[in-house]
Amino acid sequence: MSAEPVPALRALSPRALDDLTRALRAGHFAADTSTFMIRHMVPGIGETAATELCSLLSAGPAAEHAALLLDTIAAERLSLARRAVLELVMSGPDVIGNSRDTGVVLRELFASAQRRVLIVGFAVHQGREVFAVLAERMRLIPELTVRLCLDVRRAAGDMTGTDALLRRFAGHFVRHEWPGRRMPALFYDPRSLASGEGSRASLHAKCVVVDGVRALIGSANLTEAAQQRNIQIGIEIGVIVSGAIAEALERHLHALIAGDHLQPLPLDRA
Repeated sequence: MSAEPVPALRALSPRALDDLTRALRAGHFAADTSTFMIRHMVPGIGETAATELCSLLSAGPAAEHAALLLDTIAAERLSLARRAVLELVMSGPDVIGNSRDTGVVLRELFASAQRRVLIVGFAVHQGREVFAVLAERMRLIPELTVRLCLDVRRAAGDMTGTDALLRRFAGHFVRHEWPGRRMPALFYDPRSLASGEGSRASLHAKCVVVDGVRALIGSANLTEAAQQRNIQIGIEIGVIVSGAIAEALERHLHALIAGDHLQPLPLDRA
């Protein structure tokens, strides 16, 4: 369980926080307000956040006190955005004395996740090692959600049907790349499977966003070699960003999913 109070309210967008605060101060909510009423008045919040607000109101705090709590969350969010820093991350020996190892940082990010993880990658190899910490985190925290966006490629000259390619990719991922019983939600860009090479795209970004507050952006693929050994044949460089930049990155990727630009690929452990 998360150590933070009201984690879903803390995760709301600035607009949703502002709308909810205004509704509280306008007197729209009372101790017996239902989650349905809250979501009807403020469409930008989900069921979990509405439940947290209902619990707050039923516990006794006046609406104004709840509004002050949301003000505090918003101020905390703004402060975090203003403190946003960049931290250099790279694979291989630290020759300049102020960088961190890519594999170590990725495992630390996975181990810190409390609510949600969003991963975008071009290539996955030896995923059981790369995702081991994250899969264990999912086992320990049932409410932790993981979205994984990967490049599902059609090789040049491959005329296999799209459905067959997707089944093959999903089967390989489940059997060989994912180490846990709980599966992530997997998404892909359907343009990567276009039959015409001229119209074919690829999902080439590489990033990890944890809880909407920290993100790793860089060149490293989701492979053991990229995370640990690529100093031998090249170099992998990235940065950790926090605050508003990480939040904006997460919103953008979620919008791609919501707009069907990235589509779900079902996974079945069985």
